[in-house]
Amino acid sequence: MQFGERLKQQREQRGLTQEIIAQEFHVSRSTIANWEHERSYPDINCLIAISDYYQISLDVLLKEDSGMTEAMQRKLELQKLKPFYWGSLLIDGFILVILMGRFYQLPFLKTDPFLVMVILLIEAANLYMMLTVRDRQQQLGIQGISQKSIMMYVFGGLIVLLIVGLALLSSQWGAIGVISGGVVGGIIMRVRQRRSKNS
Repeated sequence: MQFGERLKQQREQRGLTQEIIAQEFHVSRSTIANWEHERSYPDINCLIAISDYYQISLDVLLKEDSGMTEAMQRKLELQKLKPFYWGSLLIDGFILVILMGRFYQLPFLKTDPFLVMVILLIEAANLYMMLTVRDRQQQLGIQGISQKSIMMYVFGGLIVLLIVGLALLSSQWGAIGVISGGVVGGIIMRVRQRRSKNS
């Protein structure tokens, strides 16, 4: 018996409505309906509460429905991806602060051209990591981190690369900065093409 069928059967055997069950588990009635029709699945805490409430072992609930097990595995994968996403955003913020110090010539945030080139490489690696997170999310069919926010991030990363190139243009290392930015961007695009062909 599937998870949703078992849930509905247990509820109906006890003569309970979806509304009563929803109040018991502190969720909406539509959430209960979604669980019963297997459009979504409960998280692990609700699953334990369901097991206790209906006196059904977790083993039975988890083993009999492969869809629920897969959904829980995808949620765990998403939890693993989120730190990379947020860490990437923090790195970009830090890099922007350093670059703004160079543009506005703040004495405590001055950078030399070599450091700016290192920042360029870090940003390129950061951008590559974010694209990898997006690809992994698409492989798993997860909608946790929205595609729109990831693409906004990628666009932001490209802007940071442009800013780094402009920062290098303002020094005697300008030509090297533009060439480095182009080479790094080309490498990222080439690697991305190969990875997308292989998957």
